[in-house]
Amino acid sequence: MKKNDQLQLEHTIRNNFLIWSTYDWSKFGAEWIPSPLWKRSFIDFVLLKHLKKDSAILEIGPGAGEWTKELIPRASRLIIVDLVPRCIEICKERFINFSNIDYHVNDGESLDFLQDNSIDFVFSMNVFIQMSPSVMEQYFRQISQKLKTNGIGFIHHSKNGRKKLGWRSEVTDMMVKEYCNRYRLEVIDQITSWENGKYEIWANQIIDSITIFKKS
Repeated sequence: MKKNDQLQLEHTIRNNFLIWSTYDWSKFGAEWIPSPLWKRSFIDFVLLKHLKKDSAILEIGPGAGEWTKELIPRASRLIIVDLVPRCIEICKERFINFSNIDYHVNDGESLDFLQDNSIDFVFSMNVFIQMSPSVMEQYFRQISQKLKTNGIGFIHHSKNGRKKLGWRSEVTDMMVKEYCNRYRLEVIDQITSWENGKYEIWANQIIDSITIFKKS
């Protein structure tokens, strides 16, 4: 699919499936990491601030596992779920030597395979930016059910509505706050940069946020 054609598509589950089923995953998603220093700083100053060692972690949309490999050593149990079977197959091949991972393919919006109150930490990067508001709300409703009390969510999403860059959806920071409030999730922070602005999610382009929240 040509890039311009992709940008005209609606953010439906079907369109996400079609795009990512045919994507070239040979770089495993590392093409969205600005630099090794960016990633190291992100892990040290953002992720590990909220992720406790030996947590039960749910990763929504691992793709080919670029962030999965960072979560594995910090998880007592890591559950990864993706709409695209090929992504789960790649992850199974890539992480064959690890025994603390459970793999699931879903329909693009359901977490019914998980027990309620069983997850300490929910993580997703480069996935919710392309979800429609209705699908995203479904995820937040279910995340509230699956998280333990005081469990943490860490979700990367579009900040100011639909943008052409990277096929962002119309979701905004305010909409995500509303979903959190609706489903008993306390917003801890919404960030676009860290280390006093040294690093941004996307350099010089404030188009995304990461919302960090806690189940009360």
